[in-house]
Amino acid sequence: NFEMDPVLIEISRHCNKLTTLLVDGIGMTDYGLQNAIQNNKLETLSFRYGDGVTDISLYQIAKNCSSLKSLTLDFWNKYNHLSVSDQAIKNLLNSCSTLTELSLCNCLVLSSSSFPENGDYPFLKSLNLSDCAHLNDFAIRRITESCPNLTRLDLNNLNNISSVSLQAISSHCPLLTELNLTNCSCFLDEPIKYLLQIMPNLFIQLTRYVSPSLKGVLCEVHAKTVDKIFSQHPNTHRERAFTRANKG
Repeated sequence: NFEMDPVLIEISRHCNKLTTLLVDGIGMTDYGLQNAIQNNKLETLSFRYGDGVTDISLYQIAKNCSSLKSLTLDFWNKYNHLSVSDQAIKNLLNSCSTLTELSLCNCLVLSSSSFPENGDYPFLKSLNLSDCAHLNDFAIRRITESCPNLTRLDLNNLNNISSVSLQAISSHCPLLTELNLTNCSCFLDEPIKYLLQIMPNLFIQLTRYVSPSLKGVLCEVHAKTVDKIFSQHPNTHRERAFTRANKG
């Protein structure tokens, strides 16, 4: 039942000056979405990756949206990866070098090979790769090398990375002020402290596992507060949380 397609077609017919399109992917297909994004004045595009949308739409976005500044693809369903390929993501990322905001949450096909080896995203300020479970230290290094002007980076629910990723962030993202590491049980305290020491303007959102129930406590830390907050919320059960995350 693709009731959104007629709506998107009407938008394409009557809204030729449209600059922002935020749409739920449920109930739409490639046909409806392609009609809506033919407008090359589109600057902001956000949609949930529903079952009717495939690689075809990603190729169309890469081809048509030269003025695009903000792109959000929400892979809300773990089965969405069946309709999207690493190659389509790579082509999209190759074409969208003028983005200032990019979110690819829960994209299970995203890996280090998705990002161009010599990619350059000088305008990108905000990048959200939360829940992209296959990202590793190599991927984070390649990404941060390509995005020197990031001010915000979201890596929530990633547990296949280590302090090597933190080193890459400190080396390549000097303007970063917000780093979100919620439910990342892979980090010891010392690398976090060291990162804050060399990046005094950085605020980090992270989870502390103080209880045997592994119910995490969300904390925000800064160079001036990290010692006190880590002392108040000792990460006693981090290793158990990390084991559970990797089993999941």
